[in-house]
Amino acid sequence: AECLFYQGAMDDAMKHLKQILGGDPDNKEAFQMVKLIRNLKKQKELADAAYKSRKYNDAVELYTETLDTYCPKDNESLRSKLYFNRAACHNALRNHEKCVADCTSALELNPEYTKALLRRAASNLLIGGKAECQRGINDYERAYELAKTDEEEHDIKEKIQAAKIQLKRAGRKDLYKILGLNRDATESEIKKSYRKLAMKLHPDRQANATPEEKEQAEAKFREVNLAHEILSDSQKRTRYDQGVDEQEIDDPHARPGGGGHSHGGGGFGGMDQEMLFQMFMQQQMGGGGMGGSRRGRGGGGGSFHFG
Repeated sequence: AECLFYQGAMDDAMKHLKQILGGDPDNKEAFQMVKLIRNLKKQKELADAAYKSRKYNDAVELYTETLDTYCPKDNESLRSKLYFNRAACHNALRNHEKCVADCTSALELNPEYTKALLRRAASNLLIGGKAECQRGINDYERAYELAKTDEEEHDIKEKIQAAKIQLKRAGRKDLYKILGLNRDATESEIKKSYRKLAMKLHPDRQANATPEEKEQAEAKFREVNLAHEILSDSQKRTRYDQGVDEQEIDDPHARPGGGGHSHGGGGFGGMDQEMLFQMFMQQQMGGGGMGGSRRGRGGGGGSFHFG
């Protein structure tokens, strides 16, 4: 019963314990273990139910309580699953730094936990820094070594290739960072951030600024408009996410990482700043974005584990 429990098989452990108590009702050790497993299982089921109901904040609290109060510190198998499940909640809430931390805790207990490797890699790529991209690649490569089927190998290999393209771009202009967003930002978040920054950087707001500050604001304003032009258009955003440079985003022959045949500067680069702001205000008042809806984009990489 203990071996099964420490492998995470609580139901099977309970069957053996009931057999023990059936023959020896006064067995204190078996009775205490039954009580432990019942309380632990009940608490975990509450957390699982909250996750299934998409009450992710509640699920985080319940998993935390399960880890802190109900699950023994030496049950590494079950604790690694609980950390991963809490990471899945953080991912759903798009708290990617916390997701990475919980996946790391799961992997410290079970270094061959493939789902945690994939989940941590995806969240690091959504954070998007150069160091995070490299960590994501490392996790994907480790997951590739652990893959059990040709299909898994193929899927992970594609993820590695996409992550390497993102790493090459990590040192370049990041349109998401310009708007202060993560790579899984929704259409409404992009619009809201753009509106806020465009209002802040408009020339009328720079009346008391120095010439140098005005020049910096104008350059930033152009960057913000370029970011919005691409990220608010679903097709352009997809091409950008695939690795096509923003200068070549309108070139149908452009390939990830460069190599297209773009003619002329892309986006709003050559437009007058006042004209840009007028376009912005017309769009806000007239409604209608530049692309299709892009609802919450959670990163892939590992399904939820109710085990």
